[in-house]
Amino acid sequence: MSDSRKNNLFNNPDLAVSLLIPNMQNETVSYKYMKTLAREFIVKSENPGDFARLINSELGRETSRTRREALSHIKQRAIEVFALDE
Repeated sequence: MSDSRKNNLFNNPDLAVSLLIPNMQNETVSYKYMKTLAREFIVKSENPGDFARLINSELGRETSRTRREALSHIKQRAIEVFALDE
């Protein structure tokens, strides 16, 4: 594991997901879907920049309206939580 991954929030996908999509007492199916999607992308990423690139790339080719809306919401939360540039 590289030095950049040792103390990285992205080493703890559950924590990173909870920051992006906070746990709620009564979660809808679409909310759970967003959490699952966010986790998939976090696991593939080493840092917020990687995460943003993956989300943007996926948004660019996604045709499913439901998935696009979920990805857009995750992207917006990532901008807020990780202080990313749009």
